Amino acid sequence: MDAVLPAPTVLDIPVWCAPKKVPCPTCGKLAKRVRTVPRQVRTIAYKQIAHLQILCGEYQAHCGCCKTFRTSPEGVLPRAKYDNKVRQAVLDRIGSSG
Repeated sequence: MDAVLPAPTVLDIPVWCAPKKVPCPTCGKLAKRVRTVPRQVRTIAYKQIAHLQILCGEYQAHCGCCKTFRTSPEGVLPRAKYDNKVRQAVLDRIGSSG
């Protein structure tokens, strides 16, 4: 008979990065939040499937530099599916195998 492995536990970590106003990434003038946008990013946890449940803010720039932009928490690149911990773990694994 085949041994049945227990299902891995799933860990959801909430992260909030949507203040009311943030500076424009181009010129630095304050921009107001238009909406909040949820996104899910994979991260590392010991013997668990872990996701960061990120609530980002989308902002309307009043300076003319850019139309809209979004915030991203520390350690997570914009539009990334994985955080920097996962990226570093993959690079460490590739470097140690060769």
